[in-house]
Amino acid sequence: MRRVSLEKAKRGMEIARPVLDVQGNMLLAAGIELREKHLEFLKGKGVYELLIEDRRVPDLTIKPLVKPEMQRESIEAMRRLLNINRDPSEKKNMKDPEMYAARVEVDRLGYAIVQAVLRSPLGEPDLTGSGSPADFHFVLPVQITALSILLAREVGFDNNDVLNVGRAAMLQNIGYIWTPPEIWQNDETLSEEDQKIFEKHTIHGCEAVQQLDRTPPAVAEAILQHHERWDGSGYPHGIKGWDISPNAQIIGMAETYYEATSVRKSHDAYKPMDAFENVMACMGEWFDPELVQVFARRVPVYPSGIMVKLSTREAGIITDVNLGHVGRPMVRVCYDVKGNPTDTYDMDLADTEHQFKLISEILDI
Repeated sequence: MRRVSLEKAKRGMEIARPVLDVQGNMLLAAGIELREKHLEFLKGKGVYELLIEDRRVPDLTIKPLVKPEMQRESIEAMRRLLNINRDPSEKKNMKDPEMYAARVEVDRLGYAIVQAVLRSPLGEPDLTGSGSPADFHFVLPVQITALSILLAREVGFDNNDVLNVGRAAMLQNIGYIWTPPEIWQNDETLSEEDQKIFEKHTIHGCEAVQQLDRTPPAVAEAILQHHERWDGSGYPHGIKGWDISPNAQIIGMAETYYEATSVRKSHDAYKPMDAFENVMACMGEWFDPELVQVFARRVPVYPSGIMVKLSTREAGIITDVNLGHVGRPMVRVCYDVKGNPTDTYDMDLADTEHQFKLISEILDI
């Protein structure tokens, strides 16, 4: 199978995995051959990419870190939690019956995501963000949680610290409950006054989880600091450098990545490689340079299954992201320098003999 964006999908392609919407409803079943009516139907459904069958890469299996079913269940749980609204001046009562049930469900699913990632650390993170501005705030915490857990494990955190990172990532925006919906749901176009109100969601969130029994201080601290930045330009307190917890830094990096790969009112979704470069550009400015290096080792620049063109004008499909070799994946060459189909063969761009060959263009996404 390989990846094709909905925009580049063509009639005649065969769906390799079911196409689901963000609520988990099946839009198209595996095995369907795409027709014009299918492509028109998928537009506006928040679908960014399709996995299609390709006989040239029958051995390629794109294994997600988190099963789609768990991901979608977590998104809906997040939607229920964040749509609870309370007065910001009231005491943060997390034992309120409505809030308790919603919060426990989010906690349960966050723990399940941690366990899924720890059991399958070599799975590939989902590099796409939210396909719809309306779903952005419900999708992102789930995506951020999986990637944050992966990065925390790569840093060398023990399982208990990894769990703290995962819990903080899932609950990072719980402060929205005490923020007017018209502000946090429109956080791209806020007045200066509303921006100050919005930034208090980190404080509200920290205060809320501190009311819970047996909540580790590291979780509350990460929720408070996940918008702080290495150079002091973040909020709510403008702290900088080593004063920011590593947990908050990891969550902040993951959030920056997925905000870029999401469709927002202000921009279309970035391609994964552009979002990767966006995080790298923040090294030493927004984020600890050492943690950014961990990000670079563990998050692929080019996801497996995409078609690329090389500087030699050959083209092929990425079959192995070669983690640790930044931007140097394994490519199954399918087209020669003249653009003609050729007998396939694998080229490892991390090998010395191919060191001067570069990926010059991303095709089909």
